[in-house]
Amino acid sequence: NALPDDGFGYGLLRYLNPGTAPVLAGYDRPQIAFNYLGRFDTALEGGQSVESQLGGGADPGMGLAHTLEISASAHGSAEGVRLDAVWSWPQEVLDRDEVAELAGLWVRMLEVLAGHAALPEAGGHSPSDFPLVTLEQEQLDGWAGEGMAVEDVLPLSPLQEGLLFHALFDENAADIYNVQLVLDLAGVLDAGVLRRSAEVLVARHASLRACFRQRNNGESVQVITGNPVLPWREVDLSGFPEAGQRERVTRLLEEEQAARFDMASAPLMRFLVIRLAPDRHKLVITNHHILLDGWSTPL
Repeated sequence: NALPDDGFGYGLLRYLNPGTAPVLAGYDRPQIAFNYLGRFDTALEGGQSVESQLGGGADPGMGLAHTLEISASAHGSAEGVRLDAVWSWPQEVLDRDEVAELAGLWVRMLEVLAGHAALPEAGGHSPSDFPLVTLEQEQLDGWAGEGMAVEDVLPLSPLQEGLLFHALFDENAADIYNVQLVLDLAGVLDAGVLRRSAEVLVARHASLRACFRQRNNGESVQVITGNPVLPWREVDLSGFPEAGQRERVTRLLEEEQAARFDMASAPLMRFLVIRLAPDRHKLVITNHHILLDGWSTPL
């Protein structure tokens, strides 16, 4: 962020802008130039490097712009990606041993960095990982400090903005956008398999793992989290008579409907299995409308 447009306009500012040219002229010229040429997934003839195919056409008597120049490029193949670097320097200023030592340290640094990135505890995000929203590093670090595994951060749709406003407007009142689906299940039920199926469902669809946070400026974003703990509850009413079951089922459904979701914590859905008999169950799915609507629920 310190260099506007990653320094793209430096030449204009340094040589053509009368206001900035004198200021920039007062700084020392950089001694090392590093030029990353990009990634190339096509092989070159004779195993030549990309660097050898570029350049040329310069007057041999022209002075070098830098004491040391490094041109690097990545090459993809079936075996993986290889990083090549060509080091150039005037032999009257540096000798080969000095450059070889520096190149060896650079390679070692890359190996250490790659090794660290492969560790399970390594990772983290920067604001540039989420280009659809504007975030602060402090906010991302705060979410990570809570133990939240952030997969993506997205803006809200206009409808979601309205639903979130109503959900947060009066947190002591009932949330009218709590949606409840009750399914009657006939036959012998393996509740463990059903629970794992629900967990797979939530893991498969990123939108079901969204929670809603506010930026420091008050703007809301939806944060797609890693696999959160799925709220799951089982209640056995098989020992009650039918009239007692109906009364208790009604009360359970009302409690599930009334319990508000914490919009800042995922997932904004929960599951309740009510056992009425060995071959009769009710599956109660309660979610906030900000996640699902009448079109997406059948899917």
